[in-house]
Amino acid sequence: MYKKVYEQIIGLLYAIDNCKVQNNDKWQEKHENNLELIEKNILPDGSGIDSGCTINREKSNKQKLVIDSAFHLMNNQGFYDGWIKFQVIVKPCLLFGFDINIKGQFSRRPKYSDLKIYLNELFGDCLNMLIDFENGKVKKLHKVCLDNLEKQIQAVLMSNIPLAENESLFYLLSIIKNELTKNAQITLER
Repeated sequence: MYKKVYEQIIGLLYAIDNCKVQNNDKWQEKHENNLELIEKNILPDGSGIDSGCTINREKSNKQKLVIDSAFHLMNNQGFYDGWIKFQVIVKPCLLFGFDINIKGQFSRRPKYSDLKIYLNELFGDCLNMLIDFENGKVKKLHKVCLDNLEKQIQAVLMSNIPLAENESLFYLLSIIKNELTKNAQITLER
């Protein structure tokens, strides 16, 4: 079942704790593998977050989720300028689903003060993504939507509607598809 990333993480941490209490090693290993899939395939990696992200299992609980990471800084000349280690602290919020607090030593590097805003948006988008697990792999919902959208675009192209009427619908579907695949290069053929 598709759930948001933060819901999956908290659910897996809770399930792991239950497995430990019940000495269920088989399911504990399955849940831990799924957490590793999230760390390796879903949480931000690259574009400054060059050492990946780790779910802090000791500090995370039912009240908060803690993710450890670091940002690889670059100076104006394009050379690496050190690291800022930080923690992403996620707490439940009735209005928005969750609140994110980024904690790190940002005040020691004032020229990188806007970095917290970027990290907040990056992790907010990531944690709101819908995912599911299947056969030892993690699936993102937008890939499922993309497959369905591809079929709808093909149906529009193959329809008997005159091209002039068909054009605006094709254009709209193309825009939606491009929004779903910002990071992917997909070309639509007419």
